[in-house]
Amino acid sequence: MFDILKIIHSIVREVFTISKYKNNRSFHSGALNSFPSTILVDEHTGLPNFTYGRRVLAQRMDEKKADMRSFVLLKITITNFPKILNSFGYTTGNKVINKTSERLKQHISGGNFLFSSYLDGWFVIYEGDNPQKIAEEIIEWIQRPLQINGQTFLLNCNIGISAYPDDGTTEEDLLKYVTIATSNATSLGTGKIGHYFPNQSEELLKRFQLANDLHQSITQSELYMEYQPKIDVKSLQVTGAEALIRWKHPVLGNISPGVFIPIAIETGFEEYITVFVIDETIRQLKQWEKDGVSHPCVSFNLAPHNLGNPHLYDLIKVTIEKYDVSPHHLEIEVTEDSMRTDRDKMKNTIERIQSLGIQFSLDDMGNGFASVKDLVHLKFDTLKIDRSLIDNLEDNEEQQIVLRNVLEMSKNLKIKSLVEGVERKGQLDLLKAFGCMEVQGFYFSPSVSGEEMGRWFRNNACPK
Repeated sequence: MFDILKIIHSIVREVFTISKYKNNRSFHSGALNSFPSTILVDEHTGLPNFTYGRRVLAQRMDEKKADMRSFVLLKITITNFPKILNSFGYTTGNKVINKTSERLKQHISGGNFLFSSYLDGWFVIYEGDNPQKIAEEIIEWIQRPLQINGQTFLLNCNIGISAYPDDGTTEEDLLKYVTIATSNATSLGTGKIGHYFPNQSEELLKRFQLANDLHQSITQSELYMEYQPKIDVKSLQVTGAEALIRWKHPVLGNISPGVFIPIAIETGFEEYITVFVIDETIRQLKQWEKDGVSHPCVSFNLAPHNLGNPHLYDLIKVTIEKYDVSPHHLEIEVTEDSMRTDRDKMKNTIERIQSLGIQFSLDDMGNGFASVKDLVHLKFDTLKIDRSLIDNLEDNEEQQIVLRNVLEMSKNLKIKSLVEGVERKGQLDLLKAFGCMEVQGFYFSPSVSGEEMGRWFRNNACPK
């Protein structure tokens, strides 16, 4: 999915700032001397600040307007700067920005103009040839190791480029579009250069509106949970359910988790969703017990960075006690993306939660970063195999070989195997022949309400 969410707050903040000063005469040509010099300087870097930079940008546009001569605006961002702040604090963070600013000053000269963009980036008005090449050089300068107080810092840099007059003919548009271009670079990875493409502004505004609406969704009871049955391959009995979060927007209807979960993560709302998922799943577990379901089992999903939350163990423990349920009926699913994080730290978190009696499942196996070593080292209870390994199972001999070996490995390691995304009887028949223990998918049922899932549990059998 096109990833422009990582700097959505930066985009909104800058667009709002641009709009705020759009009609302010003091920003226009001829008013440069109306501000004291201290107001025009960024306190962290000593560079011209954003206020001054906007005025210079407006002047350059006025100068080029008559003959429509072109120039470009670059936006430089340090994508891992928030992690530096969190790990080392603002004093060290400021030193990182100051030293990087000194590097940029040494290389950007002539008729080109460098100014600050708040705390974590810079703009360059560039009038030379080949802006792509200068952007590549800037990335190389910034990503060289940086020594501060005996500590080596490796910065991750991305750059966006917007052109006058091709992309925009007002300072407002050019600043907005270069910020979007920077988000495009971020979506490509580290050390990348991005450009603005038409119609992206509308997409950004839609996503920003969704971010605002999402913050109101819990109080408005728009978020809710559904449950997809897990089925024993041999007996076709119901063995449990996976809890899946849903959002019914009052105007747009059902919003896919693939859309709103990334928005939640990047706008800082994901922790609220985590609390909601844990509380609502365990509440429903208790409700099933009250309704006469014997030993219902339910799993819920956690994002990789949740495992680094020092309060996760306490949150789960307190919620279990609140609803007075058995932790042995709970399972937590973590994706293979979790393997990117500190394995020892993750192992400690998993073991603490497992000490409560909760099981862990490795989700989306075959679509990420896990290895056999991870399965053993982290002591997962269930191996959940991604649907991508069975999408063409009946006709693909290579898929059959891979799947058969993965299931055999799971058996030898004494780890329960579950394959998700089963949609056809042919897939089910092969999975049964290969020794798969459990399945889930639309062949049996889509996700259903808690009440409907309770009926599945009480019947203890699949209608197939």
